[in-house]
This record gives sequence, C-alpha cells and structure tokens, in this order.
Amino acid sequence: MSTTAFRVIALQPLPNSMWLKCDGKLPFDWENDTVPASIEVELGKMFGPKWGVYCTGFGGIGEDRPYDWGAGIGFRFKF
Repeated sequence: MSTTAFRVIALQPLPNSMWLKCDGKLPFDWENDTVPASIEVELGKMFGPKWGVYCTGFGGIGEDRPYDWGAGIGFRFKF
C-alpha cells in the first residue's frame, strides 16, 4: 500500500500526576484514493513513579474511516 500520512500528537501534563493526550492521524491512500482518518483521546493518572492507569477513546473520521469508535482502559509502565 502506498500511503502518505499527517499525524499530530498533543500531550498535556495535568495536576495530580495526570495527563491528557490527543492523537490525530490523517493518512492518504494513493492506491485507493481514500483518507481513512482517525482520532484518539487518552486521559491517565500515574499512581506511582513507574505505573499508571489510563482510559482511551477513539473514533474514525469521514466516509473512509478505518473503524466507527472504541474505548478502552490500560496500564502504563515506565521502564
């Protein structure tokens, strides 16, 4: 597949060891002439110096979106 993509990631530290992340992806598929764009938002909190928990929500944008929407919970570990 021949694809060119534009991606923007914004990270914002918040009070109380929390963070907010926004991740937008805008790829252009040259073979199919489509733009399967998506966005993801993550809100997390570190509970110790090496581990945290986050919630994430994501969705496809436009007619050629790769998926409709989704959500999840995850753990973050620092090594």
